[in-house]
Amino acid sequence: MRNHGMAMLTMLTAALLIPAMAGAADQSNTLTNAVNTSSTSSNPRSAGTIEFAPSVSFSRSAFTPVGGTTSIATTNLSASAAIGRCMTDRVELIGTLLLQHRDEAGSGRTGYGGGAGVQYNLIPQNNVTPFFSATVGAISYSGTAGSDKAFLAPMLRAGVSTSIMEGRAVNISAGYQHEINRKSTLEKSADAFDVAIGMSFFRPQGQ
Repeated sequence: MRNHGMAMLTMLTAALLIPAMAGAADQSNTLTNAVNTSSTSSNPRSAGTIEFAPSVSFSRSAFTPVGGTTSIATTNLSASAAIGRCMTDRVELIGTLLLQHRDEAGSGRTGYGGGAGVQYNLIPQNNVTPFFSATVGAISYSGTAGSDKAFLAPMLRAGVSTSIMEGRAVNISAGYQHEINRKSTLEKSADAFDVAIGMSFFRPQGQ
């Protein structure tokens, strides 16, 4: 009689617990799927996406004249247009067209060039994606200060990209650029630190 009562109690407990556990599992799966969907939808840089990112930047830099030992401060205004292809959600290959104007003690030079490199995008948080990039490139200057060519290595940048609507983002970043001018008649080398602002336009794969 005692065994029969224990069996009935066990069956009743199971009848109550199994539906409750199944409901909890369903709620857990629903929450997980919602989190995954939200994470995916807030990341515009999925594999295969094409990103077009124009930007402008302002900086102060210093260079060492050929034959000199004292660096000279200069003001730089730059514009760039980068095109990237997302190989994964994190890794992006980028190519950049460069336009840079440099003012050096009343004389100026304008340079045209390009670069190529890689950008690493961190996991988005609340539509904000931190990123880091490293590129190398070359530029050719001309103007009242004379003509010159330079190899740009490295060009480093770190910033954040904030999604403002579907397929659009605002980018704010800080960058460093080192110029190598081995055959220059004007300067040996130059270092520039800048602050940039720009936009990103995304085209997902298949569109």
